[in-house]
Amino acid sequence: MKRRTLRFYGDPVLRERGRPVSGVNTELLGLVEDMKRIMAEADGLGLAAPHVGEAVSLVVILLEDTEGVPAGLVEEDKYLVLVNPKVVSVSEEKITDEEGCLSFPGLYIDLPR
Repeated sequence: MKRRTLRFYGDPVLRERGRPVSGVNTELLGLVEDMKRIMAEADGLGLAAPHVGEAVSLVVILLEDTEGVPAGLVEEDKYLVLVNPKVVSVSEEKITDEEGCLSFPGLYIDLPR
């Protein structure tokens, strides 16, 4: 079994565009579980597949608050798994908050979104 680890700045996989996921299978479910484990070990809140060495379009997010999230979208352990995510609308409102990235340990910046 493949042992996935967190990838850091400079790793070429972080520059690759994620390939679309074509279907859910045991390999994909294993990747999701690995991403949850790695994210928990690193005390993270979100992780994209390239950050664990897989250039696929997949994101796992730990939700601190699930209020307002439609039923059935969040797993029992409060993880939201996005497969082939797409931005479909953008708000005009700008919010600035501190963000970090697990591939840049210890670096946090105020980022407007």
